[in-house]
Amino acid sequence: MSRRALYITTRLFWPADSGRKVSLYHYCQGMHEQLGYDVHLFSFLEGGQSPEMADAKPDFLSSITVAAEVGLPEKAANLSRALPDGSMPLQCCLFQSRENRRLLSETVERIDPDVAVIDMVRLAPYMDVLKGARVPAVVNFDDLLSKRYARQLGGMGGNILGQYDSDGSSLLARLVNGPLKRAVLGSEAKRVAGAEDRYGRLADACLFVSPVEAEELDSRIGGGKCFYATMGAEIAEPDAGTERRYDFGFVGNMNYSANQDSLRFLVSEVLPLLPNSTLRVIGACSERVELEYADNGNVSFTGWVDSIAENLRQCTALLAPFAYGSGIKTKVLEAMGMGVPVVTNSVGLEGLFVERGVEALCADAPEDLADEARRLLEDEGFRASVAEAGREYVKRCHTWKKSIEDLGGCLDFALKHACVGPRSKRE
Repeated sequence: MSRRALYITTRLFWPADSGRKVSLYHYCQGMHEQLGYDVHLFSFLEGGQSPEMADAKPDFLSSITVAAEVGLPEKAANLSRALPDGSMPLQCCLFQSRENRRLLSETVERIDPDVAVIDMVRLAPYMDVLKGARVPAVVNFDDLLSKRYARQLGGMGGNILGQYDSDGSSLLARLVNGPLKRAVLGSEAKRVAGAEDRYGRLADACLFVSPVEAEELDSRIGGGKCFYATMGAEIAEPDAGTERRYDFGFVGNMNYSANQDSLRFLVSEVLPLLPNSTLRVIGACSERVELEYADNGNVSFTGWVDSIAENLRQCTALLAPFAYGSGIKTKVLEAMGMGVPVVTNSVGLEGLFVERGVEALCADAPEDLADEARRLLEDEGFRASVAEAGREYVKRCHTWKKSIEDLGGCLDFALKHACVGPRSKRE
């Protein structure tokens, strides 16, 4: 009999049009096709998603339960309890509800999973449902959000709600984006750090994409139960036939504040040092963001596209400094894997073991980023060398097969070391 896994996610992950969705898609597909699990999904919906989208589930999923929508009154009640408490991350208020505890409990009873994976710290409070049902629990933190928020504090701020800030009239949205934004962000950084430690200790295993951050949390909580399953990327043969219509590409779902802030930095600080250079922004984008750059004739937008690769190949290089962030950057690996040379900053290469200046170019100051970008534009031989070296690095270190093997090790650890006691159904 196949082992059964329940994956509890913050969103449906198809189409896989963001880094997080790509990871979830490959993890669940790999759990079924490579590790032999029957994979069941319990999923919340992010902004713009509808329950009907579950009908188009990938074949590697055995079933999907769509979580109930958490209404504004319940979010407000959650927030009123979280604010004075000081320990619950505010983002958790978007997801907590009695109805979803009931639905999750029923789903666990019906599926009887051998192991469950919780997606990100914002869903970690549901661990008590799993523990009550004696199901080994893995928290897939993805990256250390507390580190990202600390970096946001040191930079230009940003929105901690990300894609979930779709209701501008909500109390939570106004709180985290209002005059007290930095104070709220500082509080959230502390709350998330505490939650990472707390739920990391409660979990039977913890998962990250970056070995750096797996080691960081392990040093905080001990137990040797933090693992990493690094990002994979598709490897493509060089395509010499594609016309290079743009100098630089920038990839990202522009509904996320981290991408918005990174683009602002790139356009305001770096592009002016590269006169007449063109930048193509590839990914979903709101009209509001496009209007912000309407007067800049060198910046253009694709909007949502079926193929990021097809559009990025029209660019001479990926120019992607990150305003802040943590973990491993999907867009960097994907560009390298398709043979597009990369210019990024230290945040963009964190968690990767690339040889800087050979497999990817890296600088932090705007002037240095512009120098590296200009070098790629002007030196065709160097550009080809960086592109090929980057592609070989991804082929060597970032296959999805290896990522799923590492994920399997994390799941095996949770199954072996679970502190949940025997389950009556398995006796």
